[in-house]
Amino acid sequence: MAVNITSLSLPGFISHIYFQLFFGIDKRKVHLSALICSGQMTKDEAINEMSTPYPLEKIEEDKAYVLKKLGLSVSEFESIVNRPPKNYLDYPTYYPYKKLIKYTLNILGFKNIIYDEWQLHCDFARRK
Repeated sequence: MAVNITSLSLPGFISHIYFQLFFGIDKRKVHLSALICSGQMTKDEAINEMSTPYPLEKIEEDKAYVLKKLGLSVSEFESIVNRPPKNYLDYPTYYPYKKLIKYTLNILGFKNIIYDEWQLHCDFARRK
């Protein structure tokens, strides 16, 4: 059973080119795992599906679509793709200071004085 998780060029580009190039993530694993859990596919069928690579002509079609939409030339795109990956710490932020203050307060016994962003989100969601 062939699984087509992309019907548009942009999602195909994001899931098959962007995630694989920049993060090494194959989005087919998530989709196929969901199909296995719901009983729509067996594990052996999913392994077979993962062994077949994404069609090269579809990759080129998705890439051409995205380059056209973004107004980039192939050489500009290649220069962007060949850049080293960035991390959030590459940009100016107060994160190192926040981490130091939180560590110091935890040593002094003041636990959870400084919330992380996800904790604030969870607290806000519980109040609704």
